[in-house]
Amino acid sequence: MSAFYFKKVPKFIQCLFSSALWSEIPTQKTLYLTFDDGPHEESTLRLLALLDRFDVKATFFCQGKQLHRMSELAAEIVSNGHRLANHGYTHQSSRQIPNDRWLAELEETEKWIDKLTRSAQLYRPPYGRLTWCQYALLRKRETKLVMWSLMPGDFDMQQSDRECLEVLLSQTTAGDVIVLHDHAKTIQRLEFILPAYFMFCQSKGYRFELLS
Repeated sequence: MSAFYFKKVPKFIQCLFSSALWSEIPTQKTLYLTFDDGPHEESTLRLLALLDRFDVKATFFCQGKQLHRMSELAAEIVSNGHRLANHGYTHQSSRQIPNDRWLAELEETEKWIDKLTRSAQLYRPPYGRLTWCQYALLRKRETKLVMWSLMPGDFDMQQSDRECLEVLLSQTTAGDVIVLHDHAKTIQRLEFILPAYFMFCQSKGYRFELLS
């Protein structure tokens, strides 16, 4: 069985980290597409080709370890007009890491991002988990905490590709921050769902923008 998760994050959950970005104010029909966990040699280039085909820009929340190992792929993300953001150095839950180590890993990942692009730091913790102390440290550092409002579950192999697509088609609303995954385990599913989703969004007048 897969772990429980909210596909559409309810407001009472969003209130726990009230200064985090969960979604944008829906003043326009804008969506924010994000990909966690990359870059990966099995998936990133295929994902970039798909995004380029539909002229969609996205924010990639990358692990520092992967930026170190796959720096050329990370450079490809930037050169294709997408944004790099911080997803920690490894994918270990932040709640399981002492605060000093967590901060050191956060800063190490920032260094790798800074080698490729200069922009304000965005951070999404692995699994969306964070201690209150870490939350306070982020606010003190003026690092923007970015969560999400829509998670269709591309990683969830208990649901079908069609079910994952249906979540996107039925639950997308203006201002959503959508989380998907740049990973070998998800790329085939993404190649199935994203063309249909992008065409749906175009037909409804939605446009995708980078997080800032």
